[in-house]
Amino acid sequence: MKHIKRQLGLIFCIYFFLLLFFILIWLDGYHNLTILLYGFLLSTVFMGLFISLGWYRRRILNQLFDQKRSFKEFHQLKQDQSRLSHDVYRLMDAQYRYFYDKLKKVQLEREEQQHFIYRWVHQMKTPLSVIELMLQDEDYDIDSFREETDKLHKGLNLALSMSRLEAFQNDFHIETISLNSLIKSVINDQKEYLIRQAIFPKVEIDENLMIQTDKKWLAFAIDQLLINSVKYTTEAETRLDIFTVETSTTYELTIKDYGVGIASQDIKRVFDPFFTGKMGRTQHEATGMGLYLVKKVITQLDYSIQIKSEINQGTVVSIAIPKH
Repeated sequence: MKHIKRQLGLIFCIYFFLLLFFILIWLDGYHNLTILLYGFLLSTVFMGLFISLGWYRRRILNQLFDQKRSFKEFHQLKQDQSRLSHDVYRLMDAQYRYFYDKLKKVQLEREEQQHFIYRWVHQMKTPLSVIELMLQDEDYDIDSFREETDKLHKGLNLALSMSRLEAFQNDFHIETISLNSLIKSVINDQKEYLIRQAIFPKVEIDENLMIQTDKKWLAFAIDQLLINSVKYTTEAETRLDIFTVETSTTYELTIKDYGVGIASQDIKRVFDPFFTGKMGRTQHEATGMGLYLVKKVITQLDYSIQIKSEINQGTVVSIAIPKH
């Protein structure tokens, strides 16, 4: 009934022009009333079929939209050859694929987060246990105590940064900074760790080199790379080089260590979540999330990162920062 009411205007126009047509024929001298009535009834039948077909199509759409049904039922629209049904099906299919991909992405991120929290909590138990044992001994070594608290601090910072990455756009602020000053600030924050590991970074970056970036997030990425470089440097090695290479379009910030290196089969996977590789498995503190988060930050900053490495020769990490 509602469908007929929607079509009243169309029905009125059709009958009006049909009546006008018959009047003109009658005035022209054609007075066969039977044929005229037959034409009128035939027109009415075709119009009824047209309206019924429209009602049926609209009924299918209304049933699909008004009820909570699975997406599979929208495939009924494929059987209807009308332009409207085809367009609606294409729209629904596109919407379904879009939200399905979004849902899969959210589910994957949640699984990664849960996996990370599980591993992080497990690893944080180790320094806590060591600290508890130290406190039982009145003559505990203060340097060892600081080393364990430093592990806790690094773990907390990593977990906090992972949480903030989910709302990166809300925690993003571009400013012009000195790259040299930023590097020295990161090194200063890791001063005690570097001293304990007997690593003495050599910084060769022009003090006048200014870049536009998010200071906090770039510092986080550099900090993680610095920690990784020191973590996998042998006890006999003290060198760590930090410098820039200028190209026509970028400044390449490079961190070069002389540590154990990364196996060739592991290079392509170092940015995968929870991947620790052959060398990482020898480090009980390795979460496999440091470089993964670095990659995410670098991507969000619209930079690029590259890693080259040789076993027992060291690793070179380069971040390409666009010129502005």
